[in-house]
Amino acid sequence: MNNFNNNGYSDPNSAYNYGDYNNYGSSYSSESTVITLLKGLLGAVVGAIPGMLLWIIVGKLGFIFSAIGILIAAGSVFGFGFMTKKGNPPMILGMAICAVVFLLAIFFAVRIEYAWEISSLLADEGIGEFTFFKCFLHLGEIFEMFDLKGEYIWGLIKAELFGLLGGFAILFKRR
Repeated sequence: MNNFNNNGYSDPNSAYNYGDYNNYGSSYSSESTVITLLKGLLGAVVGAIPGMLLWIIVGKLGFIFSAIGILIAAGSVFGFGFMTKKGNPPMILGMAICAVVFLLAIFFAVRIEYAWEISSLLADEGIGEFTFFKCFLHLGEIFEMFDLKGEYIWGLIKAELFGLLGGFAILFKRR
């Protein structure tokens, strides 16, 4: 290997110029796949939050829009991509993480929506012991108490299907 630059003078950086001998350098400069995937998971969760909040607000009004699924999916994919742009995670794992975050975001949005609605109804009836957080934590018990568990599960399935309808193209379009 030549240690001279084009002018014939010695290259002062030649001690650091290893040429083809530096094949191992990339593994030291990049982060591990596990760290990259954890950062991607964090990014996907943070990216899904705006769509999740919109889902709760629109759901509180009594509607379900599959277009909000697009927002949740796009947010999770964007957040994952933003947090992993320096790493190179396996695409199938990235898609799986975004899909799980997407489904969990809709699950928690529906759960929050139901807990909010039940706590409001019970407060209107004068039963003040059921705060939002108590309703959120004990939602399954409340549905069993009022025999509404089947209705909740059916509502959750419909919400997931509507969300998937909107978010499917975004989740699996990533290249």
